[in-house]
Amino acid sequence: PAYWQTQAQVQPVSQGRGAAWFIHQGETSWVLRHYRRGGLPAKLNRDIYLGVRAAQTRAIQEWNLLAWMFERGLPVPRPIAAQASWLGAKISALYRADIIVQAIPQTQNLSDICLARPLDISVWQAIGRCIARFHQQGIYHSDLNASNILLNQQGDVFLIDFDKSERRSQGAWQQQNLQRLQRSLKKFYSANPAFNFTDESWQALLSAYTEK
Repeated sequence: PAYWQTQAQVQPVSQGRGAAWFIHQGETSWVLRHYRRGGLPAKLNRDIYLGVRAAQTRAIQEWNLLAWMFERGLPVPRPIAAQASWLGAKISALYRADIIVQAIPQTQNLSDICLARPLDISVWQAIGRCIARFHQQGIYHSDLNASNILLNQQGDVFLIDFDKSERRSQGAWQQQNLQRLQRSLKKFYSANPAFNFTDESWQALLSAYTEK
Protein backbone atom coordinates (compact mmCIF):
# COMPACT_ATOMS: atom_id res chain seq x y z
CA PRO A 1 0.00 0.00 0.00
CA ALA A 2 2.83 2.45 0.76
CA TYR A 3 4.13 2.05 -2.79
CA TRP A 4 0.74 2.42 -4.42
CA GLN A 5 0.00 5.58 -2.44
CA THR A 6 2.77 7.23 -4.47
CA GLN A 7 1.42 5.88 -7.77
CA ALA A 8 -2.37 5.89 -7.52
CA GLN A 9 -5.36 6.60 -5.33
CA VAL A 10 -5.54 4.04 -2.51
CA GLN A 11 -8.67 3.40 -0.47
CA PRO A 12 -8.88 0.94 2.46
CA VAL A 13 -11.60 -1.70 2.28
CA SER A 14 -13.77 -1.33 5.37
CA GLN A 15 -14.92 -4.92 5.77
CA GLY A 16 -12.96 -7.99 6.88
CA ARG A 17 -9.69 -7.84 8.80
CA GLY A 18 -8.66 -4.46 7.41
CA ALA A 19 -5.92 -5.91 5.21
CA ALA A 20 -7.24 -4.94 1.78
CA TRP A 21 -7.15 -1.78 -0.32
CA PHE A 22 -8.75 -0.51 -3.51
CA ILE A 23 -6.21 0.89 -5.98
CA HIS A 24 -7.61 3.39 -8.47
CA GLN A 25 -5.33 4.40 -11.34
CA GLY A 26 -7.15 6.14 -14.17
CA GLU A 27 -9.90 3.81 -15.35
CA THR A 28 -8.22 0.82 -13.71
CA SER A 29 -9.34 -0.45 -10.29
CA TRP A 30 -7.65 -3.28 -8.44
CA VAL A 31 -7.95 -4.83 -5.01
CA LEU A 32 -4.73 -5.43 -3.07
CA ARG A 33 -5.06 -7.94 -0.23
CA HIS A 34 -2.41 -8.71 2.34
CA TYR A 35 -2.70 -12.21 3.77
CA ARG A 36 -3.49 -12.20 7.47
CA ARG A 37 -4.48 -14.86 9.91
CA GLY A 38 -7.83 -14.83 11.68
CA GLY A 39 -9.17 -16.05 14.97
CA LEU A 40 -6.96 -17.14 17.86
CA PRO A 41 -3.78 -17.76 15.76
CA ALA A 42 -3.77 -14.07 14.82
CA LYS A 43 -3.08 -13.12 18.44
CA LEU A 44 0.27 -14.88 18.23
CA ASN A 45 1.14 -14.49 14.54
CA ARG A 46 -0.61 -11.88 12.42
CA ASP A 47 0.71 -12.49 8.92
CA ILE A 48 3.66 -14.92 8.76
CA TYR A 49 3.29 -18.28 6.99
CA LEU A 50 5.41 -21.37 6.38
CA GLY A 51 6.27 -22.56 2.86
CA VAL A 52 9.38 -24.04 1.28
CA ARG A 53 8.67 -23.16 -2.37
CA ALA A 54 6.83 -20.29 -4.04
CA ALA A 55 4.26 -22.71 -5.50
CA GLN A 56 3.30 -23.69 -1.95
CA THR A 57 2.55 -20.16 -0.78
CA ARG A 58 -1.00 -19.02 -0.21
CA ALA A 59 -0.76 -16.11 -2.68
CA ILE A 60 0.62 -18.12 -5.61
CA GLN A 61 -1.86 -20.96 -5.04
CA GLU A 62 -4.78 -18.54 -5.02
CA TRP A 63 -3.46 -16.70 -8.10
CA ASN A 64 -3.12 -19.97 -10.03
CA LEU A 65 -6.64 -21.09 -9.07
CA LEU A 66 -8.12 -17.73 -10.04
CA ALA A 67 -6.31 -17.84 -13.40
CA TRP A 68 -7.66 -21.35 -14.06
CA MET A 69 -11.22 -20.29 -13.24
CA PHE A 70 -11.04 -16.97 -15.09
CA GLU A 71 -9.83 -18.67 -18.27
CA ARG A 72 -12.87 -20.97 -18.11
CA GLY A 73 -15.33 -18.14 -17.77
CA LEU A 74 -16.26 -18.60 -14.13
CA PRO A 75 -17.43 -15.34 -12.47
CA VAL A 76 -14.33 -14.48 -10.43
CA PRO A 77 -11.98 -11.48 -10.29
CA ARG A 78 -9.21 -11.48 -12.87
CA PRO A 79 -5.88 -12.17 -11.10
CA ILE A 80 -3.27 -9.44 -11.68
CA ALA A 81 -0.25 -10.21 -9.48
CA ALA A 82 0.83 -12.13 -6.40
CA GLN A 83 3.96 -12.23 -4.26
CA ALA A 84 5.53 -14.09 -1.39
CA SER A 85 8.19 -12.13 0.50
CA TRP A 86 10.61 -14.42 2.29
CA LEU A 87 11.78 -13.30 5.70
CA GLY A 88 15.45 -13.17 6.66
CA ALA A 89 17.95 -15.37 4.85
CA LYS A 90 17.21 -17.00 1.49
CA ILE A 91 16.94 -20.38 3.18
CA SER A 92 14.11 -19.11 5.35
CA ALA A 93 10.77 -20.93 4.97
CA LEU A 94 8.82 -18.04 6.49
CA TYR A 95 7.04 -15.52 4.29
CA ARG A 96 4.44 -12.79 4.07
CA ALA A 97 2.16 -12.64 1.04
CA ASP A 98 -0.03 -10.33 -1.04
CA ILE A 99 -2.31 -10.63 -4.06
CA ILE A 100 -3.78 -8.09 -6.48
CA VAL A 101 -6.97 -8.83 -8.41
CA GLN A 102 -9.06 -6.70 -10.73
CA ALA A 103 -12.00 -5.07 -8.95
CA ILE A 104 -15.42 -6.15 -10.21
CA PRO A 105 -17.21 -2.85 -10.93
CA GLN A 106 -20.52 -1.75 -9.46
CA THR A 107 -21.00 -4.68 -7.12
CA GLN A 108 -21.99 -5.12 -3.49
CA ASN A 109 -21.56 -8.12 -1.30
CA LEU A 110 -24.60 -10.20 -0.39
CA SER A 111 -24.39 -9.40 3.32
CA ASP A 112 -24.60 -5.62 2.74
CA ILE A 113 -27.45 -5.96 0.27
CA CYS A 114 -29.52 -8.14 2.61
CA LEU A 115 -29.08 -5.57 5.37
CA ALA A 116 -30.42 -2.87 3.07
CA ARG A 117 -33.34 -4.58 1.33
CA PRO A 118 -35.04 -7.90 0.56
CA LEU A 119 -33.94 -9.75 -2.55
CA ASP A 120 -36.27 -11.15 -5.16
CA ILE A 121 -36.53 -14.94 -5.25
CA SER A 122 -34.95 -14.86 -8.71
CA VAL A 123 -31.76 -13.42 -7.18
CA TRP A 124 -31.51 -16.26 -4.66
CA GLN A 125 -31.99 -18.66 -7.56
CA ALA A 126 -29.18 -16.94 -9.48
CA ILE A 127 -26.90 -17.40 -6.45
CA GLY A 128 -27.76 -21.10 -6.31
CA ARG A 129 -27.00 -21.56 -10.02
CA CYS A 130 -23.72 -19.69 -9.64
CA ILE A 131 -22.52 -21.92 -6.80
CA ALA A 132 -23.56 -24.97 -8.82
CA ARG A 133 -21.31 -23.83 -11.70
CA PHE A 134 -18.32 -23.78 -9.38
CA HIS A 135 -19.14 -27.15 -7.86
CA GLN A 136 -19.57 -28.70 -11.29
CA GLN A 137 -16.00 -27.60 -12.03
CA GLY A 138 -14.82 -29.12 -8.74
CA ILE A 139 -14.09 -25.77 -7.08
CA TYR A 140 -14.09 -25.92 -3.29
CA HIS A 141 -14.43 -22.44 -1.76
CA SER A 142 -12.90 -22.60 1.71
CA ASP A 143 -14.86 -19.62 3.03
CA LEU A 144 -18.19 -19.50 1.19
CA ASN A 145 -20.06 -16.86 3.17
CA ALA A 146 -22.40 -13.95 2.51
CA SER A 147 -19.53 -11.45 2.35
CA ASN A 148 -17.72 -13.37 -0.40
CA ILE A 149 -20.66 -13.30 -2.81
CA LEU A 150 -20.99 -10.17 -4.98
CA LEU A 151 -23.99 -8.98 -6.99
CA ASN A 152 -24.25 -6.24 -9.59
CA GLN A 153 -27.33 -4.29 -10.67
CA GLN A 154 -27.89 -6.62 -13.62
CA GLY A 155 -28.28 -9.59 -11.25
CA ASP A 156 -24.93 -11.18 -12.09
CA VAL A 157 -23.33 -13.17 -9.27
CA PHE A 158 -19.58 -13.40 -8.53
CA LEU A 159 -17.51 -15.26 -5.92
CA ILE A 160 -14.39 -13.72 -4.39
CA ASP A 161 -11.61 -14.53 -1.88
CA PHE A 162 -10.33 -17.98 -2.80
CA ASP A 163 -7.58 -18.17 -0.18
CA LYS A 164 -7.09 -21.84 0.84
CA SER A 165 -9.56 -22.94 -1.85
CA GLU A 166 -8.78 -25.71 -4.32
CA ARG A 167 -10.00 -28.05 -7.05
CA ARG A 168 -11.46 -31.30 -5.76
CA SER A 169 -13.21 -34.42 -7.01
CA GLN A 170 -16.97 -34.51 -6.46
CA GLY A 171 -17.85 -35.38 -2.87
CA ALA A 172 -19.45 -34.48 0.45
CA TRP A 173 -17.61 -31.15 0.50
CA GLN A 174 -20.21 -29.69 -1.86
CA GLN A 175 -23.02 -30.01 0.69
CA GLN A 176 -20.63 -28.82 3.40
CA ASN A 177 -19.96 -25.73 1.29
CA LEU A 178 -23.69 -24.99 1.13
CA GLN A 179 -24.10 -25.58 4.85
CA ARG A 180 -21.30 -23.11 5.56
CA LEU A 181 -23.09 -20.46 3.51
CA GLN A 182 -26.36 -21.16 5.29
CA ARG A 183 -24.67 -20.78 8.69
CA SER A 184 -23.21 -17.47 7.54
CA LEU A 185 -26.62 -16.15 6.48
CA LYS A 186 -28.24 -17.30 9.73
CA LYS A 187 -25.45 -15.68 11.72
CA PHE A 188 -26.09 -12.33 10.02
CA TYR A 189 -29.82 -12.71 10.72
CA SER A 190 -29.21 -13.59 14.37
CA ALA A 191 -27.04 -10.49 14.78
CA ASN A 192 -29.65 -8.27 13.12
CA PRO A 193 -33.28 -9.39 12.59
CA ALA A 194 -33.56 -6.71 9.90
CA PHE A 195 -31.27 -8.88 7.76
CA ASN A 196 -33.42 -10.03 4.84
CA PHE A 197 -33.01 -13.80 4.81
CA THR A 198 -35.80 -16.36 5.17
CA ASP A 199 -36.37 -20.09 4.75
CA GLU A 200 -38.02 -19.26 1.43
CA SER A 201 -34.81 -17.53 0.32
CA TRP A 202 -32.74 -20.58 1.15
CA GLN A 203 -35.14 -23.02 -0.51
CA ALA A 204 -35.04 -20.93 -3.69
CA LEU A 205 -31.24 -21.06 -3.66
CA LEU A 206 -31.23 -24.83 -3.09
CA SER A 207 -33.84 -25.45 -5.76
CA ALA A 208 -31.80 -23.62 -8.38
CA TYR A 209 -28.59 -25.30 -7.20
CA THR A 210 -30.06 -28.79 -7.66
CA GLU A 211 -31.11 -27.99 -11.23
CA LYS A 212 -27.51 -28.82 -12.17
